[in-house]
Amino acid sequence: MVPRRLPLNGTPTTVLYSEHLDKLIVMYTTEVHQRGKRLRKGMAVHRTAPQPAIALVELDAEPMRLNLDGEDGLNILDSSCVLPGERFLGLVEWLPTVGERQHYMLVVHTATGQAGSQAAISRLLFFSLNNDVGNATLKIDLDHKAEICAVAPYGRSSLVYGCGNDILLRFLDVESKKFRHPIKLTLRSPAVHISVKGLDIHVSTESHGHHILSVVEDKLVARWADRVSRPSAYHLVLLEQSLVLATDLDCRIAGLWQPLQPHLDRTTPLIFEAFLPRSITRLCSIETQKDRPLLTQPEPQTTYSTSPINGKIGNGNAARAERYLSKETILATCEDGTIYQLSLLDKASWRLLAYIQNMAMRESRICPYPHPRVGERDLEPSMARKRDMHIDGDILTRLLERGGRRLLEEMLDEGASGRMLLDEMLVEDLSEDRWHRFLALTKEVFGGEGAVSPNSDMRVPNGELAESVMGWIRLLLMPAI
Repeated sequence: MVPRRLPLNGTPTTVLYSEHLDKLIVMYTTEVHQRGKRLRKGMAVHRTAPQPAIALVELDAEPMRLNLDGEDGLNILDSSCVLPGERFLGLVEWLPTVGERQHYMLVVHTATGQAGSQAAISRLLFFSLNNDVGNATLKIDLDHKAEICAVAPYGRSSLVYGCGNDILLRFLDVESKKFRHPIKLTLRSPAVHISVKGLDIHVSTESHGHHILSVVEDKLVARWADRVSRPSAYHLVLLEQSLVLATDLDCRIAGLWQPLQPHLDRTTPLIFEAFLPRSITRLCSIETQKDRPLLTQPEPQTTYSTSPINGKIGNGNAARAERYLSKETILATCEDGTIYQLSLLDKASWRLLAYIQNMAMRESRICPYPHPRVGERDLEPSMARKRDMHIDGDILTRLLERGGRRLLEEMLDEGASGRMLLDEMLVEDLSEDRWHRFLALTKEVFGGEGAVSPNSDMRVPNGELAESVMGWIRLLLMPAI
């Protein structure tokens, strides 16, 4: 990755890549010099005031060749479009379609004055771009008393946005350049993020979690609601899994399941919940099934298995490993610049990784403050508590860096025979130790290919088995970017 530096005459606040324009849309704040009142001695006081601006940046252009049509060199907005003291809160692209003609607009929501005061004004500004001149023209201006915090396109020519506690859905008549009367639904707290998937409108609210709305007979209807009143920050909808990843300001990320048919209480069941050191403010899903082995190919001299006993990938044959990896990776960013890489696991993969993680948490070489040794039954993965469904990738990374296969074998050799809680049943079998449980969980993930019988001596194939699992973990932890 080669970083590039493109100068701006201000501080960027929002960066959006436009596939339609093949450019970066950068919203930033610049300083404008203002002439103040003239003093008695004839000298004028000069002061600076912040003013929002928008720039279009070509990705492959050199800094000296960037378009210089605005007042500050890059700004495509006319200063007359901006009110004194107005702040730009966010922008989205909107491509309304009328007949066979598609229009392109930038929609910016703004705020002026102190929130909650009588002088506060929030506006929706609709700009069209003139590619020949290289500037933006204000086409529509909508004023609101309550602050607009989230906007999203809906359908072919509609827009949904949050204004105070209200969710408004507006249909645009592009020919007359006027909006029809809005459809409104009032929630218990303001929206902080809105997205549209299919016909569903997903809303994350300031204090009352995640909501899913639909349009029924020209009315907005709340179909689903979060069971927990959380201070939401962002969400990501995964349609294939019928799953919504919801983050909040309490540093939590929750997996909410959206059933096909609503329950009587119309709530989204909590599938899992993870607690992180920082609060996630953005989520993005990228496909890594075909790209990850090419972008992060292991070194040629490194050889490890991707399935038990068979399937070496050190020489570039990574196709066998792909079926054991998640098809997509989720990137999560925080306000301090931290980036998390998240992967969704199937039940078998989670059980195996949870078993290894539980052993690692009791190993002082991996965790400086190991978990108390209270018995073998606590190593068994349990899905009873949703907050225990999180696999800590940092712990698995330390396992790889501080011993790998050798350290995994040592942890497995420490297992003492005795009573264990297996598959929610208390079993008394002196032949069941950590190695046999590890083998059973491994077979759930990879199947019976090359696996040994539970009745055979586990000390014979343990090297290849541990090497296979560590190779799979290494692939799972590979960076997607």
